[in-house]
Amino acid sequence: MTQDRNSRQGDHPEMVGVSKNESVVTLAAFAYFFFLIMAYYVLKPIRDSLAIELGSRNIPALNIFSMISLVGGNAVYTWIVGKFKPEQFIPRVTWFFIGCLGAFSVAFSEAFGILPTHIPAGQPVPVGMIVGIGSYFLWVNLFALFSVSMFWSFLNDVLTTDQGRRLYSFIGYGGLAGGLCGGLTTTSLAAKFGTAPLFLVAAGLLLPTIWLARIIRHATKAQTPSVVMELSDTPVPPPPLPVKPWDGVVCTCSSSLLMLLALEMFFYTFASSLFSYQINSMIEEAFPSRDLRVVYWANLYNFINGCSLLTQLALTHFILKAAVPVWGLLLLPVSQIVGSILLLGNPGLALAAAVGVFRYAVNYSTGRALRELTYTLVSRVEKYQGKGFIDTLVFRAGDGLGSVLLLWGLRHWQAGPWIDAIIIAAMSFSAIAIIALGLEFKRRTALAPARAIAPA
Repeated sequence: MTQDRNSRQGDHPEMVGVSKNESVVTLAAFAYFFFLIMAYYVLKPIRDSLAIELGSRNIPALNIFSMISLVGGNAVYTWIVGKFKPEQFIPRVTWFFIGCLGAFSVAFSEAFGILPTHIPAGQPVPVGMIVGIGSYFLWVNLFALFSVSMFWSFLNDVLTTDQGRRLYSFIGYGGLAGGLCGGLTTTSLAAKFGTAPLFLVAAGLLLPTIWLARIIRHATKAQTPSVVMELSDTPVPPPPLPVKPWDGVVCTCSSSLLMLLALEMFFYTFASSLFSYQINSMIEEAFPSRDLRVVYWANLYNFINGCSLLTQLALTHFILKAAVPVWGLLLLPVSQIVGSILLLGNPGLALAAAVGVFRYAVNYSTGRALRELTYTLVSRVEKYQGKGFIDTLVFRAGDGLGSVLLLWGLRHWQAGPWIDAIIIAAMSFSAIAIIALGLEFKRRTALAPARAIAPA
């Protein structure tokens, strides 16, 4: 049956590997991811610039609050995806995010004319400034994690492992192109009109995703059972999803594959929080103006997304076709370890930015596709509950605990080589988790070769 499906690919399967049946789903998913990530990259430079206004020394505290807020956020998300069908909760959650952006637009349009753009070290930060910027910082983190996790869980639910190998690389281009366009849009608009109008721009970009989600659902339901059997309503309906707030933890802890994915994610974000502090402190020193920082962050993200497009072309498509593609995640710890070693000898914003561009580019292109491919091997419950827990709570746990360690270290020592040493150690543990994850991926694919056409 697999051979029959592969024989139905289009006139140029070697180029993108998309069959005629899958073209609508693939293009709609490409566009959905494009608008979602473009909106995020309009909002992300604003978040990073505003956070620096509180002082780079206070950003670790914001990360800790993000971790705490996600305990409740993940419980709500777990209940939502367990209680409602994707075609019900995806538009509702998206409309909620759009409404929040409208509120932020009104609030910050007034506040930007009042708030100072920088608080010198040693001076108290106004309470209103902490509440406003802190709320937006936490909201963007929640939006980024839940919206992207929701998108990929939806795709993992309607596509098979075989389809993931062929289609995720192409769909990933949508996010990379969206990130690049979002950064360019932010650079242009912030330089001409300031930061305030960008909230409504992001809200407008989210609107098409509601329509595109419907197209994906309708198109996948129209496919034959031999292409996507898990969408069939007969003969056996999928089991009801649990709705307990802790089900994501249970799903993750009961699966060796999910546990290894969680460990890889934890050590990656743990190291990221320390590395982000290094870059933020350098940018704070180099750029005292809010709009200049927004433009710098937007340009930095433009480089990241441009490099992501190159790595997607040069690496991702080929790694996805490897016998054990998950081992391609080793590019992440290796690049960060090499970069941190270089920073030990020559600390500076230019080098730190270059390391960040390459490392984040590989993560956004190759890393994201490889993680999502792995989720096609697990059950539907695990795709929503376990993945949601890993993409949100585990992600922020690494970020938050890294920030706790950072705050403790800064109380006892000045920022220095000890930060690079901890980053290197964390990424070494990440590499060990990735090697074990690859072995588990290989074992599961060997035991279930029919997964390419069978339900999870």
